[in-house]
Amino acid sequence: MTPSHPIKNQPAIIVLTGIQAAGKSTVARLLAQRFARGAHVEADVLHHMIVSGGAWVSEPGEPDGEVAQQLRLRLKNMCLLGRSFFEAGFTVVLDDIIMGDRWHQLCVELRGFPFSLVVLAPRAEVVAEQRDKNRARRPLGEAWAHYLDHALRTTMMGVGYWIDTSEQTPEQTVDQIMRWHQLRTGATPEDDDGKGLHMTEEPVQNTQACYIGQFPHALPHREETTKLRPCGHWACDPHTITYYGTGEENDAREGDYCMVCYERTFPGMCPDRTLRAALAAGSEQL
Repeated sequence: MTPSHPIKNQPAIIVLTGIQAAGKSTVARLLAQRFARGAHVEADVLHHMIVSGGAWVSEPGEPDGEVAQQLRLRLKNMCLLGRSFFEAGFTVVLDDIIMGDRWHQLCVELRGFPFSLVVLAPRAEVVAEQRDKNRARRPLGEAWAHYLDHALRTTMMGVGYWIDTSEQTPEQTVDQIMRWHQLRTGATPEDDDGKGLHMTEEPVQNTQACYIGQFPHALPHREETTKLRPCGHWACDPHTITYYGTGEENDAREGDYCMVCYERTFPGMCPDRTLRAALAAGSEQL
């Protein structure tokens, strides 16, 4: 049911990712309903539009051949629909499994459009033992859950807004995403009495500390400049780097990074040697 006080019409593109059975489709639909003009595009539904000759992932591992081509096609079509809805004034929520190379493919397809990424990251055992067995579609099993969870956490860590939804209901997850979205974009609820939207919990105040503070580092903080960066982390100006690209068309890596995400994207390039060494040591321990 659509909430009585949806968010005012400020078009946005929100991408939800997570492993299979993480709750993406349920959360995405509920999230889209929170906006005055909201749309939900589910990549899996687009894939099922292929009624003859469809190729599907059947076992854990990196897809290749026809399977990989059709996954690429469904991501492209998802983004085409998302861009179309956005240009028509809708806030559109896209949901698909985005990790590894598919993250860079997504950036290419949405190049020139503002979008945010939310990662639903329940514990793998919760997905394997509870959600997967109860879902309407074919259960995937424990091996799938652990494979995808490992791939997600190793290829996407540091990108987007992560939520451990293990102990949350879909509605609680949507509430958390909405608070983050409002804080990030300044979007305001549309209410008949002008007093704003009343959620199930108090809104989050802007008291976030710089993400780099949890790592050894040498460059000083400027806490008054701390804000949410496109990579999904709060970081102050001295700990943020803008990558302007190589000049090549569709360079998906252009944009602002906190220094942690910058070093993970461009190993060895972070100007803070102490932070660089700490991240390298952490990678060796994985």
